[in-house]
Amino acid sequence: MTQTGESKRYREMLEEVEAIVRDLGQNKQDLDEVTGKVQRGFEIIKAMKTRLEDTRMQIEKLRQG
Repeated sequence: MTQTGESKRYREMLEEVEAIVRDLGQNKQDLDEVTGKVQRGFEIIKAMKTRLEDTRMQIEKLRQG
């Protein structure tokens, strides 16, 4: 997998979180929709944090090697 593909997926995750935040800011959803979107947002953010940590560890290995 190329670094560009990985970056694109991360960017897509960020865009999805931003879209969720915009949707929630409109206050047009019912409670079930809000709950689902918040859960999805947390799932994406968790995946993004994992991705950042993995990248940090890879960079650290490169610096040491």
